[in-house]
Amino acid sequence: MRVLVLDKVYKNYGRKNIISNFSMRLDYGEIVSIIGPSGEGKTTLLRCINGIEKIDSGEILIDNRSIGKKRNKQEILDVGLVFQDFQLFPQYSVINNIILPQTKVIKIKKEEAKIKAMKLLNKMELSDKCNMYPFQLSGGEKQRLAIARTLATNPKIICFDEPTSALDPFLVKKLSEIIINLAKENKAILIVTHDISFAKKISSRIIEFKKNK
Repeated sequence: MRVLVLDKVYKNYGRKNIISNFSMRLDYGEIVSIIGPSGEGKTTLLRCINGIEKIDSGEILIDNRSIGKKRNKQEILDVGLVFQDFQLFPQYSVINNIILPQTKVIKIKKEEAKIKAMKLLNKMELSDKCNMYPFQLSGGEKQRLAIARTLATNPKIICFDEPTSALDPFLVKKLSEIIINLAKENKAILIVTHDISFAKKISSRIIEFKKNK
């Protein structure tokens, strides 16, 4: 079942064109990787899907609903983005990094948020790190925390920006297992990556991203 459709999307920064006439689809339980050269707008595309950036023309649909330039709360929650640099909250402990989006964004009680946070930390094999701070974690642990934080608000679509860029082969394998399991849970996964080998191993489909010249 289709969850995401991009139809003839354009994005410009001033006079500079970043995304030209880009269309794609993504189904529940599917893993799609977008590959292409640096500077071609792949990360910007994820930011547009996530709602951080606004498209200039074209259409984005989630569950057959056209997403306007101003998204409602549910439309914001439908898409999660795991940033390349993770963007964790350094002033908060590991567990509070997961509690915070639940209490502040989806407005659930702290006790309930803590229970869910611990379940997510267990899932990511981080329960023993719950009282640590992000600076005390390894790169792979920070990434798993970022994934857990993204999952805390239960998005339908999870976007990953260059997820293997700082990982050794063992951690890439672990990440692959996590992503495959998320797809089995019916999450729709969209990955931007330069790692073609990783993309081939994990993806249902691969899309080569090219700007129309």
